[in-house]
Amino acid sequence: MHLCERELYNREPLELISSGFLQIRSKSGEIKSLVPNYAQKIVLAKIKKCLDEKRPVRIRLLKARQLGFSTLFQAIIYAFTSRREGFRSLVIADDEEGSKELFEMNKLFQERMPIHLQTQIKKSNEIALEFEGLKSRIDIDTSRNKNAGRGSTFQIVHKSESSRFHFPKEVNLGVANAVPDLPGTMIFDETTANGINFYYDDVQKSIRAEDGYEFIFIPWILNPEYSMPAYNFVKTAEENIISEEAKKYHDFDLTDEQLSWRRFAIEHKCGGDVHLFKQEYPLTYEEAFIYSGRPRFDVEILRSLKVHVEKPTHHDGLLDLYRPVNPFSEYIIGVDTSEGKVEGDKSSVIVLNCADFSIDAEYNGLLEPDILAGYVEEWATKFNKAQVVIEINNHGLALANELKKSYHNLYHRKSFDKDANDWKLALGFRTDMRTKPIMIANLAKALRDGLKIIQANILEEMLTFVINDDGTTTASEGKHDDRVIAVGLTIQGYLE
Repeated sequence: MHLCERELYNREPLELISSGFLQIRSKSGEIKSLVPNYAQKIVLAKIKKCLDEKRPVRIRLLKARQLGFSTLFQAIIYAFTSRREGFRSLVIADDEEGSKELFEMNKLFQERMPIHLQTQIKKSNEIALEFEGLKSRIDIDTSRNKNAGRGSTFQIVHKSESSRFHFPKEVNLGVANAVPDLPGTMIFDETTANGINFYYDDVQKSIRAEDGYEFIFIPWILNPEYSMPAYNFVKTAEENIISEEAKKYHDFDLTDEQLSWRRFAIEHKCGGDVHLFKQEYPLTYEEAFIYSGRPRFDVEILRSLKVHVEKPTHHDGLLDLYRPVNPFSEYIIGVDTSEGKVEGDKSSVIVLNCADFSIDAEYNGLLEPDILAGYVEEWATKFNKAQVVIEINNHGLALANELKKSYHNLYHRKSFDKDANDWKLALGFRTDMRTKPIMIANLAKALRDGLKIIQANILEEMLTFVINDDGTTTASEGKHDDRVIAVGLTIQGYLE
């Protein structure tokens, strides 16, 4: 009987996952058998399907917290590496603490495995677990090592909390070239969200089927533990909407018991902050990304605006127009200028319709400042000789000096002249530590007051415009804020 069991698990390592022989440390601290939960079974089924179809397994998994996927992927790594000859697996966590925790799972699997199924250990230390007689091993690394995975070939790689990797570009490139594109090889890329950063871009590629990964999002509602008794429970209007979204996006009937737990979690786990709950326990993948960062602008307003985005109705040369020019409207144009370099930020020109309080046109590109000045003059003239608000930091001053030669409706800021002990007018808007927070605060208020934005790219930049730990605001890592600044400049002109 023992020999038959061993042969079964050697032939079908995945069967070991649901055998009860793999022991884990539960949330209560008990050592107990791994029994795949509902959410884990969803992912397991997809892995089995890939293996049965003789395809490489490439899973990109975004999840709510505490769903047990790190445990599942470590169990798969242990099951295959301890059963297959010449098999090498790599575990990469975001930091040392994470890698140590994952490695301890494998040690526990090994220590508690029944003797008749156990493969003897040849070497065990802090960075590797090697199996006697198989020439198979599990290696451990962190994303702090730019060269993680390089120089070796692996059959399975688990990237844990990859949205928080310190050197994502280098590590992901190393992994992509370390795992052959062969049937039976596996890459598990799992994480909770960390704002709209590089990982968001990776997810978009997977959704568009551009990178060979299958994207899976697991919401909090799929964890059976997130439930508690509901006595005389009456849903709020918000909870009715959440139930409808659960049905719409996941074909899932949310129970009163789950909503009861949600109320408890918001109050006792998230300090009464529903936005923090959405960060830790998202219902949709968009919600996961948006709320896991620290967005400066009101997320609910931006999400509602995204529902109504439109494409340009026509183009006037380089300018995208969304509404025809109203001869009776006053317009303001905001200009954030780039250096014109391919790798740098782009110049952004935004046209605000003051009558409708709407963004009616935009340009975003890499024109040199002096060339852009000619276009801005043309566009400003077209929009009823609009006032032009130019950020004069760096290359913006070159554009302003060029434009003022032939166009005169330019914004001037008030500047205090210490020598004259008096206020004077100075060309353009200067963004600095004092004025930027004011401009961003004014833009945030404009959003709340009904500023109409139907441009997807502007809304995307506003969603990725975040508050840093020191209280300053900027674009998320790998993102841009050219359009945000240009819209902010139009609001400054509108208010002044």
